[in-house]
Amino acid sequence: MEQSESRRSGTPTDTALTKDTEGGVTTIHYGNYIHYCRITDTTQCSGVVTEHMLVYVCSGELLVTERSRSHALRRGDAYILRRNHMCRKTSRSLPDGEPFEGLFFYLTVPMLRRTLTQNAISLRGLLPPPASAYIPLPRHAFLDNLFSTLASYFKSERFPGQRLMELKMQETVLTLIEIEPDLTALLFDFAAPAKSDLRQFMEQYYMQELDLAGLAHYSGRSLAAFKQEFSATFGMPPRRWIIRRRLEEARRRIMQGERPAAVCAEVGFKSLSHFSRAFKQQFGLPPSQTAGGQDK
Repeated sequence: MEQSESRRSGTPTDTALTKDTEGGVTTIHYGNYIHYCRITDTTQCSGVVTEHMLVYVCSGELLVTERSRSHALRRGDAYILRRNHMCRKTSRSLPDGEPFEGLFFYLTVPMLRRTLTQNAISLRGLLPPPASAYIPLPRHAFLDNLFSTLASYFKSERFPGQRLMELKMQETVLTLIEIEPDLTALLFDFAAPAKSDLRQFMEQYYMQELDLAGLAHYSGRSLAAFKQEFSATFGMPPRRWIIRRRLEEARRRIMQGERPAAVCAEVGFKSLSHFSRAFKQQFGLPPSQTAGGQDK
């Protein structure tokens, strides 16, 4: 459900339409602006939110977990996730069979900068943005009308051109600050992530699918500074430490009785065969023969 690096350039000309259907999940992407997702079962995804994300639940249920706090959303609920924060989203149908359907808006920095400039929005005298990564939105007729219009595009698969979609995204931002003026400071805060304590940061993000450049950025460092400080702090290069730390966490979970195949993906390995080879090289036994482990 997360946006790929290639889909967040923020340019108004990137409006290619793509549709993916796999199992019980259907997603339709409209460029780097917005996508619609329909899920008939249960799907979970987690990772760093790279741009401010506006989410609207059309039907079903969405469970959002950030900083060990969980929020359950149903039909008509909307919220914003702040950029540069990690969260887990679990989408599922309701017991009566109502599938999950949701709209996910990517409020990219370039688009927000254009909105700020073209609409002469004043940033003077604003209160600091909220500290929380999760900001629920009130029910409001303006939002209901906006979401209803955009949802109709995806359900009919008939979309406006790039200029109109750019205006729709700016309308979305202007609607948000019209009904919640305090969001102005949040949406137009373009500061880079603050420098984090490296040990705490890596313990939080070592299982995430981020390359070194991404880890450096979200830790508040240049890539060169990140590599240098990492080696001084941990005594080894980042990639080696990440693999070792993932394997240690995998071993702990397997010793507690979790299945190796499930643990493999949860700790950040994409390939079960690669995970098994690395595990045996590190600990001398394959995951399936580790005490507490089940068969693959």
